[in-house]
Amino acid sequence: MAYFALIQFENWDEHDVAKWLKGLDDVIHEYIPRFLLGNVDGRKLLMLTHSDLDKLGVTKLGHQELVLEAVDLLRSLRYLFETENLQHLALQLGCKAHSLHNEILAKNGENDLNKANVLAPQECPRLSIFVLSGVCDIISTLKNLTSWLDRAPFETIHGISLLRNSLVKLGLELVTVAQKETRIPEVENAIVKICQGMTEYCDELVLNMKESLVVQPASLEMATIRKKPGDELGMNIQSSYFGCHIIGFIKETSPAHLCSKIEKGDEVLQVNNQTVLGWQLTKLVAALRENPKEVTMLLKKRPRHTTPYGNYPNRRQMGSRHVPSVATLPKTTKKRRSKEGDKPQRPTLEEYVSSSVPGGDIYITK
Repeated sequence: MAYFALIQFENWDEHDVAKWLKGLDDVIHEYIPRFLLGNVDGRKLLMLTHSDLDKLGVTKLGHQELVLEAVDLLRSLRYLFETENLQHLALQLGCKAHSLHNEILAKNGENDLNKANVLAPQECPRLSIFVLSGVCDIISTLKNLTSWLDRAPFETIHGISLLRNSLVKLGLELVTVAQKETRIPEVENAIVKICQGMTEYCDELVLNMKESLVVQPASLEMATIRKKPGDELGMNIQSSYFGCHIIGFIKETSPAHLCSKIEKGDEVLQVNNQTVLGWQLTKLVAALRENPKEVTMLLKKRPRHTTPYGNYPNRRQMGSRHVPSVATLPKTTKKRRSKEGDKPQRPTLEEYVSSSVPGGDIYITK
């Protein structure tokens, strides 16, 4: 893949890491000198943990989470990009939901053949750490799956859109049930039912969905926008999830539209050779405005059906190209018409019926 080397973050040096950290929340800026003194390069960054941050002096839990969440985005892009597709994400979600479903049933003795000889487990006042961890893992995987389903072309496919709505509804129910202050057996039974429903929907997507796009991975493409100083780029960027920046709208005949490589739903990974994954949206906008004449962006594109006629031509090129007029009639016909004069008008329906049908009772509605 042509641009895969641009997301090999393990090749970063300490200064590349420092530049990337500047795009995170402002509270992280005070720790950048400590990352430089600790010689944190790209390889160390991808393996960063809470204990590593403690050693670097990042002791506040909230600040650690800000860094680790952004690092998770880099890690996911680096190691899952080549294999990630809609079917793979649905399979992951289905396996995790099915695993939690079976673990809860096994813990409660539902799958034990010798259940009559087993003592009833003592009721715990709250959900176990294992169950809560499983719920968080499922929601995290569901978020990744939804980030695909919310964008073109999947948002326009009716069957996939219905599955998306059902999965999101079950995800909201799972979060709500896990936070209820009620009897633990009731909460666990509700979680089991929700996980079973998620597994069935994921199996439907993996086994029965005939759409070829579900098995195609994303792709990388470099787009260059050229404009006059002071002109707007003509596109709207949204942050649908923490640190993920999506093209939401492109204005007609704007520099971004005339580029012909930017589409709604594309994810912005780099701006002017600087990785912006995990950045705040305000920092990304500032990076887009640094160069007044030209902006280059590395985009992550969802799979799409290819048109049999190839790519659509650029409107700017079409506007400057002279299109010769094409005769709609053969030359012999045009000459004959010029000699014979204009062709007589066609008769109306009443005239045609009255002249071509023999006498009789004919009723014509006026």
